[in-house]
Amino acid sequence: MNLIEKYRALKAHKGAILKDPYSSMQQAIEEIDQGYKPGTLEWMKRSRPEDWKRMVAIEAMIKEKALTGDIEELRKALEEYRKFMLVMVKVFSSEGEEVTLFDTLRKGDKKDE
Repeated sequence: MNLIEKYRALKAHKGAILKDPYSSMQQAIEEIDQGYKPGTLEWMKRSRPEDWKRMVAIEAMIKEKALTGDIEELRKALEEYRKFMLVMVKVFSSEGEEVTLFDTLRKGDKKDE
């Protein structure tokens, strides 16, 4: 195998490895997006600060694993994030309050009074 063939084989191998985590990431985002309710993140930050910190930590872990190329750990972190966010969306749907842009603007007006 000459140098060009080795390069092409390596490029194809790396492409196959990298394709899967990004596909997994896209699937996780799409699944979360399907059930996401506006106001979930604001509610979590305000009413459940420990869960907010956990979400931020999982996001940091995803970034770290993606940058280091640790594909298996990246998959695990993505799965943890997917499960966590789906639970938070369900909890918000049952106990949270939906916050609309209008509500946010109205609250801002009351501060000026």
